[in-house]
Amino acid sequence: MLATKALCLASTSEYWDGTKCQLKKKHLEECTNPSECLDSQLTDCVSGICFCPLGQYFHEYLQKCVARLIEFENCDNSTMCYEVMSCDPSTNQCLCPTDQYFKNTTLECITKKWNNLNCDRDWDCSISRGLTCQNNKCKCTLPRTWDSNENDCRLTYAQYCGSNSDCDSSDHLICSNYGNRCHCPSGLTASICDCKRTSSDENYWDGSTCVPAKTFREPCTNTYECKTISENLICRNNICQCKFNEVFRTECERICHEDDVYVSGKCYYFSTNSLKGDDVASEGCVHNKIGERVWNGRRDDWKRAMIGSAEIRDVLAEYLKSVNNVEAYWIDYRSANEWSHHSEPIDFSICPSAGTSGQIYMNFKIDCFNNDISTNTQLKFICEAI
Repeated sequence: MLATKALCLASTSEYWDGTKCQLKKKHLEECTNPSECLDSQLTDCVSGICFCPLGQYFHEYLQKCVARLIEFENCDNSTMCYEVMSCDPSTNQCLCPTDQYFKNTTLECITKKWNNLNCDRDWDCSISRGLTCQNNKCKCTLPRTWDSNENDCRLTYAQYCGSNSDCDSSDHLICSNYGNRCHCPSGLTASICDCKRTSSDENYWDGSTCVPAKTFREPCTNTYECKTISENLICRNNICQCKFNEVFRTECERICHEDDVYVSGKCYYFSTNSLKGDDVASEGCVHNKIGERVWNGRRDDWKRAMIGSAEIRDVLAEYLKSVNNVEAYWIDYRSANEWSHHSEPIDFSICPSAGTSGQIYMNFKIDCFNNDISTNTQLKFICEAI
């Protein structure tokens, strides 16, 4: 009997049950001790069953326990994969759950990385959120950017969209149709991701995000940067301000005829016909010659314009430059060193090149008044409202 027991203990196919030799148990058969499991199958007695150790599965063809498969290895069922993974039926590969990837050093599935975290491959990044590995950082692929509000890659400015949820809300973008467009750089006519533009909330795209539109007198480079809805502003001379014929109160309001210029509380008229200097007072700057230039029920009478301040000089010069006009225009003439039709001293510091000598009839050209043209010369003229 002792010899028989010794033979059992030395056998790879049998074990001693206390009274006699028994055949060792195969995979999934009941056991009470690891020695009862068949050596060739490399199983262990786990919870009363001959089962493969952790990290292994039973290979039916080889009839033994082998190492479980890791990520992307081919499989027939999930028992072949490392415990944290499953066999994807569409690819027949061992894969971690959605939005996780397998880390070989720790043999675990971990959450895929979000925006701007380090990566070695696209698979490390959250593909479901639109991220790929770019220069070892998880990044959105253009034309999408990272929406920090939604933790997802969303469309950036000027991209076609179907709803607000398509656009990057962290850049304050909404899906805007053509009628509600902020008129930023884009000329697209379909619905695009654009800045919100309403009378109570005006914004524009500054190249990287939506920012509040600028109010009266703030610097600008384009009209879309200004409050075009709530204040009716345009970008003029790199400043958010009104059109030449408007005045700003709480918003821009038209105060002069469409072709006139408003400055320092008065409307200024630029003629389209030419006269000699002597004829401007009688044939030019009079109501019945200029015609009806009525706005909001007000009818203006006219006289020759004077350039009484640097502000008037600058605004009239800006207007002429805006229409690329370099012509000389008759304005009021001088009596000694006064504006004749205004009885006010001429401030030669406004235009030092004019000086107190020269012609009596004054003209305005490009950006200053002068007295260098003979009265017999035919010029257009500038009138101011009385």
